[in-house]
Amino acid sequence: MDLEAASEEMATILGNCIEQEVYQLAVEDNLTRLGNRRMFDRELARRISHSQRHNSGFGLLFMDLDNFKTINDRYGHSIGDLVLKSVAQMLQAMMRGGDTVFRWGGEEFGALIHADNIAEVGQLAERLRAKVAETPIQTDLESIGVTLSIGATLYSPSDEKSDGMFRRADSHLNNAKAQGRNRVIVG
Repeated sequence: MDLEAASEEMATILGNCIEQEVYQLAVEDNLTRLGNRRMFDRELARRISHSQRHNSGFGLLFMDLDNFKTINDRYGHSIGDLVLKSVAQMLQAMMRGGDTVFRWGGEEFGALIHADNIAEVGQLAERLRAKVAETPIQTDLESIGVTLSIGATLYSPSDEKSDGMFRRADSHLNNAKAQGRNRVIVG
């Protein structure tokens, strides 16, 4: 291989690496390595299309770390980041094949899950809530207990678009927080 051909091949490889990195930055949360809001929107559109073609549903979970501002204020942002990463890892580990968790922003997460009925959505949401509540985050100095509030709903083809599903999940999340936090509201 001559120098020019080797140079062209290296340029192609480098270009592919840069393209892959730019793509990762566009769709992945830098802190947690979960998909970000842009990836969520893409996956949501894909699932809606699939659901409409196959007359099937799927679940949407909106999750909020309870009293996260207090954690940041008390322990500092580096510990807050550790909490976010730890919770993200827990949520990711609890996802079943085909389920996907995303960092929505701040202390908020979202998940799109395979589900045939609302009971299945509620069961997974409750398992996620319980796992986070029973697993303290270990820092160098102490363990920090954290909890999640979750609003969950089931998409059905009658929703046509995601707006109704978003409103339901968001309303349920707000109700979970208003009712004392560390709970799941499904509907």
